[in-house]
Amino acid sequence: MRLFYRVGVDTAEGLWYTPEGEYTGKIHDEFSWLKASELKMPYDKEVVGYLSVADSIEDLYKWFDKEEIIRLQKLGFKVYEYEATDWKFYEPYQHNLINQKTSKIKNIIEF
Repeated sequence: MRLFYRVGVDTAEGLWYTPEGEYTGKIHDEFSWLKASELKMPYDKEVVGYLSVADSIEDLYKWFDKEEIIRLQKLGFKVYEYEATDWKFYEPYQHNLINQKTSKIKNIIEF
């Protein structure tokens, strides 16, 4: 078991993709003010069912700074701490992915 961190909403939808792997593009238009909007994460059917995560809060800051996280929280997003037993490092994205079905939310962190 290992802990990981993610910014998201209750539905597990992210800023790039839905939980079903459908591209939303939200990160590049309505959330273009985020520094993470520069990150490209092209579709790959091999990662459908997995969620992008950071290894620590400090690593999460590489995607979102603290002020961005606070602003996202005001829009309904949360910082989730997940417990995962099924994860993998995904080389093209250069970060870990956790299985969205087997991972459990352990904590919600507020800034």
